[in-house]
Amino acid sequence: HRVFEDRASYWSTRAQSRLKQIISSGNLVVSCIIDGIDHSKFRFPRSLVTMSKEMSAFNRPTMDMVTCLAHGYGVWMVPSLPHVAKDSSLTVDILTHVLHSLAEKGVDCRTVDLRLQSDNTTRETKNNVTLRWLGFLIGSHRLRRGTLSCLSTGHSHEDIDQAFSIVSNWIQREKELHVPEHFCKVLERLLADSTFRPQDSSIRKVHLVSAVREWHHD
Repeated sequence: HRVFEDRASYWSTRAQSRLKQIISSGNLVVSCIIDGIDHSKFRFPRSLVTMSKEMSAFNRPTMDMVTCLAHGYGVWMVPSLPHVAKDSSLTVDILTHVLHSLAEKGVDCRTVDLRLQSDNTTRETKNNVTLRWLGFLIGSHRLRRGTLSCLSTGHSHEDIDQAFSIVSNWIQREKELHVPEHFCKVLERLLADSTFRPQDSSIRKVHLVSAVREWHHD
């Protein structure tokens, strides 16, 4: 019952965001969900050669890939190079870029009630970094309101997990992906497909991250 109540709350804010609904307080609800895909899908080089017995023990680097869905607005896919830490600093950088992209599209973030939905883990959206970032934006009047929600253990993010399933299928269809930029080309072709998340079609971006600023929390 608790898990269902969590998901029902998320579905409600997702619907408000897609409708671009102004709530009674006069704020614009923007619902975002952010999560990372299994990085084994982004092991490179990806080639038929690496499937041979002789190459079975070959140690190939892997990229991480974080996706943010801003419901009713857009999709951001952010693969990162192996040396980039996948931590809350990366998450905050991505969310900052999402808000900047919305502002470029004419969204007045000073009226935005941002509802962040994250996993039940504590690595990528640590309270002491993500909430401090939200507090900074609200305190400096760059954002009206912010909420961070994490689902209970045993959940499944049905919409973002479905998106990751499609990403995996597109990657699996490719036989030769030798460098990170080749993976980005696949993701760009996916985002150019009008059948992929048509309700989030205003902004579609792929960014390959090679460095992240450090958001201190002390």
